[in-house]
Amino acid sequence: MRLRPYFVKPSRTWEEGCEGDEISVPNVTAEILGKVMEWCKKHAKGKETKEELKEWDAEFLNVDQAVLYHIFIAADYLYNKELVAQVSQKVADMIRGKRIDEIREVFKLKNDMPPELVKEVIDGNPSIDFM
Repeated sequence: MRLRPYFVKPSRTWEEGCEGDEISVPNVTAEILGKVMEWCKKHAKGKETKEELKEWDAEFLNVDQAVLYHIFIAADYLYNKELVAQVSQKVADMIRGKRIDEIREVFKLKNDMPPELVKEVIDGNPSIDFM
C-alpha cells in the first residue's frame, strides 16, 4: 500500500520507504490503511471536545481482534504513537482483571505449559490466580 507522507510522522522507517511524494506501507491492506487515515483525519480536525473524541476513539477501536492487530501494526509502522498507545490500552482493557486461562480464551491461545511447570509456577507464586 502507498500513502502520502503527510499522514505519517517522519521516522527512519518512513525515510527508507519514501519514494517521491509517496511512501510504501508493506503488509497493510487498503481497508486497514483507510481506518488509520480515518483516525488521523478525525484527530487532525480538532473540532470535537476531548470527551467527544474519547467516545469516537472507543467506537473506532470496537473491532475484532484481527482488525485491532492490523491497526496496531500499521500505526506502529507509520510511527503514530498516539494510535499505538490507544490500541495498546484497548488490549490492556480486554485482559484487565482476568485470570491467565481467561486471557488465553480471549486471545485463543493454547496452554502449552507442561502441568509440572504450571504447578511449579503456582507453588512459587501463591498470589497468582493461574487457573
